[in-house]
Amino acid sequence: MLSPRWKKVLSDLWSNKARTLLVAMSIAVGVFAVGSVSGMYFILKEDVAADYLSANPHSGIMYTDQFDDDFLVLMSRVDGVKDVEGRSAVSGQINLANGDEVTINVTSTSGIAQTKIDQLELEGGSSDLREKEIYIERGARTALGLEPGDIASIEMDGGRVRKVRVAGYVHDVTANAFTLARQVYAYATPATMAWLGGADQYNQVLFTVKENPLDEAHIREVAKGLDEVIRRSGREVYINIIFRPGQHPAQSTLDAIFAMMGGMGVLALFLSAFLVINTIIALLSQQIRNIGVMKAIGATMGQIASMYLVLILAFGVVALLLAIPISALVSYASVLGLGQLLNIDMGRFRIPNQTLILEIIVGLGVPLFAGLVPVFNGARQTVREAMSSYGLSTLGARSLFDRMLENVRGLPRPLLLSLRNTFRRKARLALTLFTLMLGGAIFIAVFNLQASLYRAIEVTLGYVLSDVNVTFQRNYRIERVRDVVERVPGVVSIEGWGDIIGQSMRSDGKTSDQVELVAPPAGSQLIKPVLTAGRWLVPGDENAVVVGNHFVKMRPDIGVGDTVNIQIDQKDYSFQVVGVFEMAGTVLMPIVYVNNEYLTALMNDPGQVYTLRIVTDRHDAARQNEVAKALSEQFEQEGFKVGMTLTGDTVVQQNRITIDILVYLLLFMAVLIAIVGGLGLMGTMSMNVMERTREIGVMRSIGAVNGAIMRLVIVEGMIIGLISWGLGALLSIPIAKGLGWILGVALLNVPLQYQFSLQGLVIWIIVVVMLSALSCVIPARNAVRLTVRDVLAYE
Repeated sequence: MLSPRWKKVLSDLWSNKARTLLVAMSIAVGVFAVGSVSGMYFILKEDVAADYLSANPHSGIMYTDQFDDDFLVLMSRVDGVKDVEGRSAVSGQINLANGDEVTINVTSTSGIAQTKIDQLELEGGSSDLREKEIYIERGARTALGLEPGDIASIEMDGGRVRKVRVAGYVHDVTANAFTLARQVYAYATPATMAWLGGADQYNQVLFTVKENPLDEAHIREVAKGLDEVIRRSGREVYINIIFRPGQHPAQSTLDAIFAMMGGMGVLALFLSAFLVINTIIALLSQQIRNIGVMKAIGATMGQIASMYLVLILAFGVVALLLAIPISALVSYASVLGLGQLLNIDMGRFRIPNQTLILEIIVGLGVPLFAGLVPVFNGARQTVREAMSSYGLSTLGARSLFDRMLENVRGLPRPLLLSLRNTFRRKARLALTLFTLMLGGAIFIAVFNLQASLYRAIEVTLGYVLSDVNVTFQRNYRIERVRDVVERVPGVVSIEGWGDIIGQSMRSDGKTSDQVELVAPPAGSQLIKPVLTAGRWLVPGDENAVVVGNHFVKMRPDIGVGDTVNIQIDQKDYSFQVVGVFEMAGTVLMPIVYVNNEYLTALMNDPGQVYTLRIVTDRHDAARQNEVAKALSEQFEQEGFKVGMTLTGDTVVQQNRITIDILVYLLLFMAVLIAIVGGLGLMGTMSMNVMERTREIGVMRSIGAVNGAIMRLVIVEGMIIGLISWGLGALLSIPIAKGLGWILGVALLNVPLQYQFSLQGLVIWIIVVVMLSALSCVIPARNAVRLTVRDVLAYE
């Protein structure tokens, strides 16, 4: 049979269901915040790696001259090589269901069953790929609106249209998601590739290694063996890409998401902890008279303390039962949505063990810890102290601030009363303010962070100021290119740039790092670099280079004034570093800038260009696409081999899509935190009203109407909300800077520069006023529903 004190615990839980639900929900919101964030983090981390590795992804890719299957056999014998396969690629344009035209990249494949590296998984259609058929990567299925068996029209360079049958859809885990790249990926047999305008041979070598598949240094050693075999055959190796082996193509985006979720998770943990502390303290303040009664009939301090600690644990258990399933569903649904955006297959539904442990700590550990001090303080009170600490009783000596409030004149009396009531319980007010202030600070910081991200992208786009960018498959003389381009309507100006891959040799003379030498013409108007040291290139610079933050990260020993040795086409050249630039984003290999005139002379190709950067008369997307299409047709007619055509608008959209995904996740967290703050304010106002039950009775007995009492409560809540808004706006600055540093380093490799967003400040003041009003409606209604007899007889 239960003892009286445990019966009281059950009675406290059951008899006041509204209070039980309020306390449990306050704890549950904190559990939900931590559970949903950590659940997304751990599921993503596990499932992304599992999905990517299941396709046996390449260790590296080498671009070379054409070769056949016999040469593949020769390369397969290189020491350390596990598997080696050949690929080729061709690109064109295809229309989406909404009429927009996007790039389609077609890669050669021998078939699903024959592919060992970067394996394709059939998700609909025929497993037998025939001539004049293609597989399409599933990410573009909805956007294209094509089903297996439908005919797709692909416009190749020069305006040639090829009609191909869609054999099916496949999942290629190594392909960039359509939502991010805005490009369609497709796969065809070598014979179909030749028909499309490509080649029936290969120009890409994909390989995996037998040992240490995640060791980049080991993979580079194996690649050197392949490089030697290729060069001995008389072929050139143009690009050797070994980038984050074993990591998904969207890993940089995921790293940013993980970093952001980690930072927001810590803030959510602090926020939920303060909400729980505030709730528990408010709850125990209601029980002071009960403690006095129990002590009067002989209860010991230990008995009282253990009873209330068990009551707190019971609230925590109820909160866990509410929060765990909801947070699990929300986190998994979010993961599925994110997986769809990033073209990743997620595993089964589950609650990670780490998440469950964190939720139990927040749901049981934090409330218990929060309740220790108030429980033992309450249990230590004497009978006289406990019985005289309610309603109209003395609250202790008045502070200087209290006396200052009493001297305020000129305001309406109801407003003065609300103002004084606001600061009556200063400790509770401080906790409520901190909870709501932290929620508001994070909310405002999210918008500041969004502005910082957009500013970072805007600065990065300063390195690509052109409207249309054309990359050739080989160098061409600038005079010949200019003659063709000037015939295209809409072209205002052009610049010819160089681009070549080199090896930056380390001090030992044996090891090296791959770098991309980008060569703008001297005095280029289509680049706005951000310099962090030294100067930019000037006309007449010969062996001068400007290196970027990615290069400095790789070679921290190199600075302005130092000499770097770069190997190009097996020849060593010395360059002097004259400046260091900063570029946000992830690159396949570090970029260094050198004057085009000097580089082409060095390569015995004076006046040659590899890429074109073109400015159009109008800068909108429609005009850019129109000029790009006309250029492709003109180059095709003149016999130029074009590798890729890219508009400036496409570059902007590709960068913004990734940022928008992060912003949506941030806004989700901001809304969640706003809810936490609103619940905290609701709990505080409920406690405040309950403590002033007698005062409300006195006011009603002397004629106060319901509307006046409701206004008192609501105005008090809004005063708290407005104070928290001001403090939150100040606190948002260091939070935004901290999150900007974390997110910038993870996603863009540079800390984000703080940007203030008025939008966040305005939205939050609207939200906090509405939250304050809504949070006070229930307490205010409870207050006015009490009769004079009820409140004067309240004990």
